[in-house]
Amino acid sequence: MEAERAWSYAMQLKQEANTEPRKKFHLLARLRKAAKHSEKLEKLCESPRVDAKTKLEAQALITQARTKQAATMSEVEWRGRTVPVKSDKARIFLLGLADNEAAIAQ
Repeated sequence: MEAERAWSYAMQLKQEANTEPRKKFHLLARLRKAAKHSEKLEKLCESPRVDAKTKLEAQALITQARTKQAATMSEVEWRGRTVPVKSDKARIFLLGLADNEAAIAQ
């Protein structure tokens, strides 16, 4: 529920971001939060008590959250330089890479 709430608020901010540029930064933060909540849900769904349908729905939610987050990501910081990212597949890969690096750091 928290993932859906963060995602829906991000979609509201997306509509408002056209008139107020600062809302875009809040939008990105809410999308990151939605992705984190959906990943926590996926970890909870790894339990043997959870049925296959619920597991698939959790995976779909994570994919949707990452895709939406990637759609708003237009550039990344790499080796001290700001590099534009035009490919959606590259954006999703970079988001996954950042998640993996954060998990390794923990």
